[in-house]
Amino acid sequence: MDTVASDLKSILGRLAVLLSDKGMIENCDKFHFSNDFIYVFNGQTFILARFESGITGSVDGELFHKLIDKMGTSKISIEATDTEVVVTKGRAVARFALDKADECPIDLNIDTWKEAPENFVSGLMTASLTCGNDRTDFRTMVIHAFEGIIESSDSLRITQFKLSSPMEDELFIPSDIVKFLNRAKITRYSKSESWIYFENQTGDIICHRIAVFGEKYPDLTALLEANSDGKKITFPERMYEAAETAGIFQDDVKNDPDKRITVVCKAKTMRISSKGSAGSYTVPLPVDFDDVIRFSIQPAFLLQAMEKGNDIFLNANCLKVVTSDYVYLTSLSSEE
Repeated sequence: MDTVASDLKSILGRLAVLLSDKGMIENCDKFHFSNDFIYVFNGQTFILARFESGITGSVDGELFHKLIDKMGTSKISIEATDTEVVVTKGRAVARFALDKADECPIDLNIDTWKEAPENFVSGLMTASLTCGNDRTDFRTMVIHAFEGIIESSDSLRITQFKLSSPMEDELFIPSDIVKFLNRAKITRYSKSESWIYFENQTGDIICHRIAVFGEKYPDLTALLEANSDGKKITFPERMYEAAETAGIFQDDVKNDPDKRITVVCKAKTMRISSKGSAGSYTVPLPVDFDDVIRFSIQPAFLLQAMEKGNDIFLNANCLKVVTSDYVYLTSLSSEE
């Protein structure tokens, strides 16, 4: 078959993000051709792109991608024998060993697709910020989508995001595939007994195994309601810059939970400070209120909160941002 190298390069680029030569699954470092599509698979996540080649089998992913990338916008020919994939550009010929023994690892006979809410991917991206990597509690590593809500928590922070329309299914989506869903701009989903499938308008499919928990997912709404009280304050205009700078002095702290900046407010002055082994930083900022406030917080958490706005709710335990479609809560440490 004939194609334009740059068109194929675009397709391979959408798949190459999942290629790995360090995976536990055989052939996770290969592009797999299956007549009218190409896919990659790492054991948990599967990405498919439409490409009619008539070829069945797999080739070395990194090498094939590099070659197509070098061919620019040239017209190329791709053919297959029983043992090779042959790529021809003019008089140049490249041959790739073809493994015809592998088969598609998942069932692609999807009976029913459902429309994803319009802001579904935006909600996933927002919720992914408050996912963790605690493999002893897989609930902290997934995003929970149900009815009209997307939510997540790493046990220190909570995000709840309001969807533009309700969903029929309850989904648990691993945070590490959200970047693929965002890049693909998915519009539809389907759920089987073992897999959740997502599809975009061009027919690309991304799917992952359904998460299995030993315990029920926590009721984050109840946790948010338990922290519904709080003092509303407006951070000063330069607060984001001050918090970002203070965070630099925590870069030498090895453990994330120990990376904390301190905020003390009294006498209409908010003082942001940070101290690490190599130095310290303090900056006073004027504020329009005379309340006494003291707390310590991870700088990254504070910056995430402020990206949604400077109006913050504070109580003794947490800092919270509330907008029309979003709630973000992060726990606080007592000021030392």
